Amino acid sequence: MATGNDFIIGAMRKIEINAAESAIESYETQDALDAFNDLFSSLEPTLGLGFKEITSASDTVRVPRSAHMMMKTNLAVHLLSEYGKPVTPLLAALASSTVEDYLRTTVKIDTEFPNSLPQGSGNECGSQYEGSRFFPTPDEKC
Repeated sequence: MATGNDFIIGAMRKIEINAAESAIESYETQDALDAFNDLFSSLEPTLGLGFKEITSASDTVRVPRSAHMMMKTNLAVHLLSEYGKPVTPLLAALASSTVEDYLRTTVKIDTEFPNSLPQGSGNECGSQYEGSRFFPTPDEKC
């Protein structure tokens, strides 16, 4: 599992605030932690990550591994305003596409067959739809 600090360091590297060999100052960590909690608490209803606010950068963040890249990239975009830097088109596109990719892989949409859709062949073998040309409407009983 990743910690809050892992997300903060990853985001700061994306916006070139923190070099690999330099440590992040404690005030920067706290500012980034506040931004992290604010951002993902507000996105929780939309993304459904199971995100819970953390109180320390060393706390474990319990979200799916498939969301890590999306979280780091979007935190990086959010942090740019803290440092007075513009959002690059590449970073903006990456942030947007990672959210779309995450939603595409996690959101399931239940659909019913429309009653105008032909059932096709193979309905002669004891199917509940045997003899029917179309699927039943939602208000019809099978």
